[in-house]
Amino acid sequence: MLYLNRTPYNSFCISADSNRELARSFLRFQEYYESPNDQFRGQVFTIGQYRYWYEKKYGYFSYETDWTGFNIHSYVLDPFKQGLFDPLTIEEKNLLGLFTNAPQDKFYIIGANDTQTLNHELNHALYAHRQDYANDINKIFDANLEHIKYALEYLLNKGYCRYLLYDELQSYILDADDDILSLIHNTDVVSEVSRLYYEFSEKHYENGYGNRC
Repeated sequence: MLYLNRTPYNSFCISADSNRELARSFLRFQEYYESPNDQFRGQVFTIGQYRYWYEKKYGYFSYETDWTGFNIHSYVLDPFKQGLFDPLTIEEKNLLGLFTNAPQDKFYIIGANDTQTLNHELNHALYAHRQDYANDINKIFDANLEHIKYALEYLLNKGYCRYLLYDELQSYILDADDDILSLIHNTDVVSEVSRLYYEFSEKHYENGYGNRC
């Protein structure tokens, strides 16, 4: 079963009874949004097609354990609502059903079953919601490409989309991820990202928001 809660930055958090259910629910939405493979990003595809590629690339289909957090813009729902991805899976129908009466304006959707993952995904929601925050983050990274190139390469190798690497990098930095921090060769980059986060972030979600996640 899926559960929906309102979270900061004009976002909603979906949680599930298991990580497997959550991954199955988000798979095609997420890969339509940011797959590193052009065959899937922005394209209509079947679960079978995606599974075949994943098994060929990684040796077996481990998506449901490889990925535990998800984030998409609300526009990603549109081709699924329009029937372009029919037949939908039961999990996909359940996810869409959560937004039957959703507001018409743009919003952000995240998937998380625990607080640590929720915090990571909310970093993405902030980046999407506050264009001024995203612009300032991008300027920092643009000015320090030589210092962050190994961190970006690390994220590419983990399976992230090249076009969203700055968004991923800021979120991993805010997680204080040791693997990422060790690959950034200028501590000022980390300090500046942290400073911007505390300038733009909303801490109130800790008091009643997304408490199912």
